[in-house]
Parts: sequence; structure tokens; C-alpha cells
Amino acid sequence: MRHNHLRSRDPQLRAGAVLICVLACTLIAMSLAASSIHLALQGARASKQNLRLRQTQWLLQAGVQRAHQALQQPDYDGEEWIVPEEFLPESQGRVVIDVTSANTDSEEAERFVTVTAEYGAAGLPPMRRSHSFAIVHEPNN
Repeated sequence: MRHNHLRSRDPQLRAGAVLICVLACTLIAMSLAASSIHLALQGARASKQNLRLRQTQWLLQAGVQRAHQALQQPDYDGEEWIVPEEFLPESQGRVVIDVTSANTDSEEAERFVTVTAEYGAAGLPPMRRSHSFAIVHEPNN
């Protein structure tokens, strides 16, 4: 008789066990989905950060090349230019070339150049890179 008593409860126990398994599987699936979404968002942020870094480095490289070309003129003291948003993926870029001359008594004038490039998206601090170098300008005789 005792055996019959357990059989009568058996469908309820099975239903409870199945419900617990379903809830556990649902929780595991939701955790995996949340983890996947988090990783995807983190990857997108890293990709955008990499894009901003590369754009800034390209602007810096262009500024350094421009400075080398313009330094052929003895009176060049630098410049600043803005690259409009239409030419860059997220926002405008800015390049500043600063040239200072060393006070020397010799005929050769040493000039120090600093090129700074900035690029950033709205709402984020701009990515900034700079490069400095010295150049000796020898007067033509």
C-alpha cells in the first residue's frame, strides 16, 4: 500500500523536477546571451577606439610630412589646420605644427618642431598624439 502512495505523488514530483530543470536551463541560456552581448559591445568599443587611434596617427604622420616640406622655407613658423568631418569617419581632426628657433650665434639655425594631432568623437575626450624633432637649417651661400 505504501508503494501506491508514492505512485500517486510521482507525477507531481516529476513536474516539479522538470520545472526546476527548465528554469536552470533558461538561467544558463540567459547568462550565455548576456555574456555574448557584453563581449560584442566590448569588441565594438575596442574597434572604435582602434579607429580613433589610427586616424590620429595618420593625421600626425601627415602633419610631420607637411612640416618637413614647409621647413624648406626659412621663415616657416608653423600652422594649424582642421580636417572637416566629411573627410573622417566620426568627427573633425586637428593638426598643430609649432616651430621654435633656438637662439644661436652661428649661421646654422636649429629649429625645434612639435606636431600635435587630435581626433575624437563627440562626447569622448579627443585622442591626441604628438611628435617632436629638431632640424638644422643651413643658409644657402
